[in-house]
Parts: sequence; C-alpha cells; structure tokens
Amino acid sequence: MTIKSAASAIIDDLVNSGSFLRTQVSACDYGVMDTAAAGCAIVIQPSQSTFNLIGYGGVTNDVWGITAECYVRETGNAEQTLTRVWDIIDAVKTAVNSGTCGNTTTRVVQVTNINRPRAVYESLGGNDFLPVFVNITAQEDP
Repeated sequence: MTIKSAASAIIDDLVNSGSFLRTQVSACDYGVMDTAAAGCAIVIQPSQSTFNLIGYGGVTNDVWGITAECYVRETGNAEQTLTRVWDIIDAVKTAVNSGTCGNTTTRVVQVTNINRPRAVYESLGGNDFLPVFVNITAQEDP
C-alpha cells in the first residue's frame, strides 16, 4: 500500500459518507478553501509515518501518518461557527473510522488524534477559518 492510495481512500470515505462534497476535500492544494460551498474545507497531508521490519528480506509493516487539516469558515456568528467545528470533528471521525474505502482486507485506517488549537485562525481570500487537525493512521496488514 502506498501513502497515495491510503489518502485517496480517505478522501473517498469523506465524500461517500455524504458529509462532504468532492469540491471540499483535496490532497493537492488549499484551493478548496476558496470553493468550499458549505463553509468548510479539508486538505489531506502526509505526516509522520513508521516502517517496522517484520521479517527477513526487508518485509515491513508500514504505518502511514496522514493529517486531515479541516478548516471551518468563520461566519460572524460564534454559535454557528463553533457548531460547525463540533460537526466537522464528528463527521470526519465517523467517515474515516467506518469507511469502506479506507478499511480493507489489506489495511486499517483510523483517527488517532484530534487537535483544535485555541485562538488560532487562518486567513485566505478575506475569509477567516478555524483549523481542526485530525491525525489518521493507515496501517498495512502484511
């Protein structure tokens, strides 16, 4: 399994769950923040991965680290924006952990950590976004 195939499966699960549009999720660029119709965007990025030698001949058990950088657009209404933060956390965790594309006979994909930095905003194109970082592992079953 490659990290690219694991990331693609995670994106498919986020979209297939019905919680996110294909235009809201990307592994390529932050342009989805401009076009996210529902006020949120997710950018999939590689993160720390480990490779454990499990036998002779260089056979490894790969554990790919992937971060889903979730951005919730600030609406000007604090209650509505914070509700979206709670909703995106639930939606991403549910889609990834129960995903039919990510979890297969050859790999297990799961959310391992969620972090919402306090008082941090990202700005793009005149809009402010609250970031939520979801750490995901995709572990090969050798």
